[in-house]
Amino acid sequence: MKSKLYPFLETIMCEGTILVGHSLENDLRAMKMVHDKVIDSAILFSTKSGSKFKLKSLADKILKVILILKQRKIQVGEHCSKEDCLATLHVIRAKI
Repeated sequence: MKSKLYPFLETIMCEGTILVGHSLENDLRAMKMVHDKVIDSAILFSTKSGSKFKLKSLADKILKVILILKQRKIQVGEHCSKEDCLATLHVIRAKI
């Protein structure tokens, strides 16, 4: 996997690319990758004690109105990476 993944990432990423996601440290650790420009919704919304909310909890709390208007629910049934990505972007937009 590593041999195919890194050449692909080099085609879509550069040093200035900003990675946006939820709990990215897990993904980056799994890929043995370090990247300096990261916006992580798990960190943006962490508690004072450092606890992190699950994406579903953030989406339910912060995006309730948006999700209702769009007739969408996050992480119901089968896992969908696209839904996670869209929810993360909306959660981060709500914060910044």
